[in-house]
Amino acid sequence: MPLPAESPTTSIDDVELKAAYALKFLHYTQWPDDSPTAAQPPQRSILAIGDHAQQRALVVIAREAEQLGQPRVEVRWANPGSMRDAEMLELARTSNAVFISSVDPDDAAYLLQALSSTPVLTIGDSPEFMAAGGMLGLVQMDKRLAFDANNHSIRAAGLRVSANVLRLARTVRGLE
Repeated sequence: MPLPAESPTTSIDDVELKAAYALKFLHYTQWPDDSPTAAQPPQRSILAIGDHAQQRALVVIAREAEQLGQPRVEVRWANPGSMRDAEMLELARTSNAVFISSVDPDDAAYLLQALSSTPVLTIGDSPEFMAAGGMLGLVQMDKRLAFDANNHSIRAAGLRVSANVLRLARTVRGLE
């Protein structure tokens, strides 16, 4: 599958940093033994939906990390216009994670609802992402990147994100 074309509207530094965060989140997440993706280690998969520059950055950083000895991460991508298609939903359900970037909020909310009880880590970068049930939301603060965590959504999906990662979050919802 060819790489998506670059988007001229986003700074490559921001997209690379978001990609690095997303890929690191994979390394600090545990999936239930009975999940469809549990048999994949050491390889993991992430489905990128939306921003083409973000998709490209995930591919490049995943390749670089693998060359440095990190476990392989398969980067898949989908067109945001296909978010309600059964085929795309199945691709999302069979991925370890889904990264939603620059997608219509209603489409993102639909996908998050469809994945809500599925052991798929959801990562996003829109202001509406966390309110729609997303698990790890990347947030630009001044000149640095931070993230929020929704532990309720994470646990409802049967996932476990490292306590060390949750401690680094700007805010953690559902930590009871």
